[in-house]
Amino acid sequence: MSSVLTEPRPASFPGAQPGESRPAGAWVVYTLLFSSACIIVGLLWDISWHMSIGRDKLWSPPHVLEQMRSKIERQFHYVERPDAMGYSDGAVWELGGTRVRAIHMPGHTSGHCVLLVEPEGVAFIGDIDLSSFGPYYGDATSSLEQFRHTLRAVRNIPASAWVTSHHKGVITERATFVALLETFAAKLEARENAIAAHLTARPSTLDELVVQRFVYPRGYEDVFIDAAERRTIAQHLASLLRAGRIAEDAGRFHLAS
Repeated sequence: MSSVLTEPRPASFPGAQPGESRPAGAWVVYTLLFSSACIIVGLLWDISWHMSIGRDKLWSPPHVLEQMRSKIERQFHYVERPDAMGYSDGAVWELGGTRVRAIHMPGHTSGHCVLLVEPEGVAFIGDIDLSSFGPYYGDATSSLEQFRHTLRAVRNIPASAWVTSHHKGVITERATFVALLETFAAKLEARENAIAAHLTARPSTLDELVVQRFVYPRGYEDVFIDAAERRTIAQHLASLLRAGRIAEDAGRFHLAS
């Protein structure tokens, strides 16, 4: 018994005469035309977008910046303050019998400061918030290495009370402050070790690591999450490379041999 393989009869196509079938390979032409049109439309849209929003910035694509501004304006009622004035490390404001001294403590952002109220010894430590989440250093001007230095230095500020900008609030016992600070700081090494452990089992690119979520839990979504993960992980990768714990080959990171 012999068999003959025949090509299935294609369905008729627009404009075909009765009994006429679609020419072989015509679907390829239509697919290429459709794909080309999508690419052209996408490029034109992207060019128009960037002309109105601006160029991509390090770690922060323009659409993320725009969405974040909208979120901050909506949720936190942010408005620009053209009258705001900058200050330097060590700046002092005299308020009668009390003064406020600025102590530069970067890491969370490049300009983050602790404000020490003297002589009462009340330290407003801001975003060194001592939360269970741990330090945040996922912004464009954030610095993991500066945050490490800050977390060592902040415990030496001559204070008797510590006030965070959120979460913990007012802490009046030094032992409690130190214990919370140590737990807070331990998150840095925990994240770095988690990244190293992942690379031991599975060499990965930065994009692949971002998907794994080493800062925020999986399933939690917001406009800034991917950008913050990318910025944070990239700093830990740089730290691991400096320490010789990992190596990089063509954008893929792996355990150093």
